[in-house]
Amino acid sequence: MVMTKLRYALPLALAAFAIPGAAAGDIGVHLRGYGGIANEESNGLGPFPGESEPGGILGAEAGVSFLFLQAYASYDGYIEVGSITRVILGVAADVKLGKFRFGGRAGAGLMYEHGDVFGGDGASVGATGRVGLSLDYGFGKGFYLGIAVDGETFALDGQDGSQDISIGDQYAVTGVLRMTWKLAL
Repeated sequence: MVMTKLRYALPLALAAFAIPGAAAGDIGVHLRGYGGIANEESNGLGPFPGESEPGGILGAEAGVSFLFLQAYASYDGYIEVGSITRVILGVAADVKLGKFRFGGRAGAGLMYEHGDVFGGDGASVGATGRVGLSLDYGFGKGFYLGIAVDGETFALDGQDGSQDISIGDQYAVTGVLRMTWKLAL
């Protein structure tokens, strides 16, 4: 069962607590839009077996935060390949230096692949573990412009219930330019 694969991703989520000088994020909500480059390593699986194939990505994210906890849903459109929708629960921390904000996050959750992004059979559901780092510049009330890098490993099940890809068999890295609006409550 795919849900049992989450146990592999949970240690990644706990790593965010080890960031020195980290402060809990504001209690609030955020909306984010981004664009950049995605790169996947297939380890013999996926649309480009044995290769790392970069491609364009456009996406959006909406989330809530409470102290170190963060939950978010994201949609990534991989240009000319398909899309990925994720729902993630994890931990996040920020270090603020003037108008700059350095952040780290880690979490685990579910993902839905539509198309052939990671070599699935067109519509796959699975578990994912994600970690990320970001650097944002604050301008105006609650608005940030920044860069971010996220990495993930995942397991996907095919439409027939067979396990197509296992945790650790495949991972992806994305680098994006992003715009964030954050409302602190």
